[in-house]
Amino acid sequence: MRTLSFILMFLANSVFAADSFPVWKMDFPENETWQTAFEQKRGPEYMVELTQGGEKIESWSQLVTQSYRILPKAKFHALVDLTISGLRQGCPSLQTTFLKNEPYNVIFRWSDNGCGGFPAQEAIMRIDYIESGTINLQYAYYKGKANPNFDLWIKYLSDTEITN
Repeated sequence: MRTLSFILMFLANSVFAADSFPVWKMDFPENETWQTAFEQKRGPEYMVELTQGGEKIESWSQLVTQSYRILPKAKFHALVDLTISGLRQGCPSLQTTFLKNEPYNVIFRWSDNGCGGFPAQEAIMRIDYIESGTINLQYAYYKGKANPNFDLWIKYLSDTEITN
């Protein structure tokens, strides 16, 4: 395994130069190549999306998304609920399962049979509250376009650490 933290920290530090952001330190399998496909910054908040190989953001088979947003601690569970209800909107086939549901650390798995014109997907999302807001990490794939070892991705997201 190699650590992708260098890539995520490099992205956060080079794209958003003078700002310091919390980022994930995460291990990825050696044989997988990930690159930045999308990045956005709004004030102190950001989102970075990575795709595999030469895939574009419009045609990915697997996607890793990291984001950070300022949010009061008291609103953490409202954000989790809003995230799930947003996924559920217009998607009657959506299923969610909480793998970890601690006061300020949530990991859940979601899947659907295709919604909103998108093919069937499956994902694992981790949302953590840190002193300045929330940091999210998600791995998603389109069913039929990729066949990942999903249990391994659950381990990756569960074991990853946050660093500044």
